[in-house]
Amino acid sequence: RFPEALVFLRRASVFAPADPDVLLAQAACDARLGHSDFAEKSLRRGLEAHPRDSRFYKELTALFLMQERPDAAEQVLKMADREIPNQAQAMRRELERRLKSQR
Repeated sequence: RFPEALVFLRRASVFAPADPDVLLAQAACDARLGHSDFAEKSLRRGLEAHPRDSRFYKELTALFLMQERPDAAEQVLKMADREIPNQAQAMRRELERRLKSQR
C-alpha cells in the first residue's frame, strides 16, 4: 500500500510543501519502495525548512547507513552537532546502538 500512500502524500505536498509530517512520511514511503534518491530529497527539504527537527537528521542518517554511505551519515551528524547539539549527542548514541545490533 506504499505506492497508494505515496500518491496521496505527493498531492498533500503540493498544498503543504514544508509540512514536516508529510515530508517524513513521503521519505519513508520512498525508502520502502527503493526510491532512496527521492527519500533523500524529501529529508533534505525537511532539514532546510526545519533545521531544529531532529527527526530529519535521524532519518537521513539512517538512510545513508542503509545505503552504506557512512561518510554522508557522518556529515549529517555534524550538521546536527551545529544545529541541535543537545539532541545530536543522543542521536549518536542511538545510532551506535543500532549499528552494534546490526552486526
